[in-house]
Amino acid sequence: MKNSISDLIILKHFNIVNRIGRPLDIIKVQWKAPISSWIKINTDGAANGSLGLAGCGGIFRTYMGFCNECFCKSLEIMIAYEAELLGVTIAFEFAQHYKWEGNQVADRLVVHAINLEDIVW
Repeated sequence: MKNSISDLIILKHFNIVNRIGRPLDIIKVQWKAPISSWIKINTDGAANGSLGLAGCGGIFRTYMGFCNECFCKSLEIMIAYEAELLGVTIAFEFAQHYKWEGNQVADRLVVHAINLEDIVW
């Protein structure tokens, strides 16, 4: 429920009390530069709803914050988790194309995926 006027009118019509939820905690997020001569990759993916049109993007920055490369891609209908994974996959393809090495995240993602218990191999 988005608490629009029409939503509130419908609730009032059925004598339903609208309970406004507690606001989410705000957490400060700040970009941290990689060590000298490294490139840091930040990716994100999202979907409109639990299953909806999705998109992903990423940015490659030097230790000075300079943008080396960036991308954004419109995706088909999927869940947000799939969009996130596609963003990471595309970022790896960029890194491979430019022959950037020293990717610690790839190793951690593989270890994490292997340790997931709900995946049937």
